[in-house]
Amino acid sequence: MFATVLGCGFDPAGVAPGGEVPGAGDGGLDAAVDAPIDAGVTCTLAPSGSVTTSAQLASATGGDPRAQLGCPEGQWPVAVVVDRTNAVIGRHGNEQLVASMFLRCGAIALADGTASVIPGELVGAIGGSGLNCADYAAVTRSAETSCPPGTVLVGFQIHRPDTVLWNDASLRCATLTAVGTIGTDETLVPIVGSGTSTHEAQSVACPAGTAVVAITPRVGCGIDGFNMQCSALACGG
Repeated sequence: MFATVLGCGFDPAGVAPGGEVPGAGDGGLDAAVDAPIDAGVTCTLAPSGSVTTSAQLASATGGDPRAQLGCPEGQWPVAVVVDRTNAVIGRHGNEQLVASMFLRCGAIALADGTASVIPGELVGAIGGSGLNCADYAAVTRSAETSCPPGTVLVGFQIHRPDTVLWNDASLRCATLTAVGTIGTDETLVPIVGSGTSTHEAQSVACPAGTAVVAITPRVGCGIDGFNMQCSALACGG
């Protein structure tokens, strides 16, 4: 079951080399977000068990494979930011497209039925490494978008104008139980500022009971495509 949530975003203005977001005003995950859920255990969740790889979103062949965007031990992506081209890319559907992608790492602490996000560093993949990339240089940053309180990131919905590149993205967020397991009810959260599209929609989620713990992108002038690494969550402390 899906629901759509609007306005669950933050709006950093830029990413400094250390992963900070200068000029972001009051946006971003700079404070814990509390979410009441059913009474349960008290612990900090961490990825646990085997890691599986999802199906590909956008292109599996465009651009070049890049290193996995992963988080420090015990963390996983809790928010997403993208850079969207200011220019309309004529050879890819005459649309503004995603040129760079960033993940906010973090963890979730459970305390007697309340889930609190513990934000960490920002990691990212930046496009512009291919030929004829001048149209991708000027970009506008999206809102830093997280899942609603009491849910975790389990997948993405995107649109692609042809076989490579993408825009108009949303997070797929699944409920988190009081003991840290991942439920089946989902909420779709648009990444405000990631573009608009009427082209093909693609939606991919992690296997049931697992969350997104890393992303592996393919990068050329922009983010040509990506897949997700997925794992269950369990109390780690």
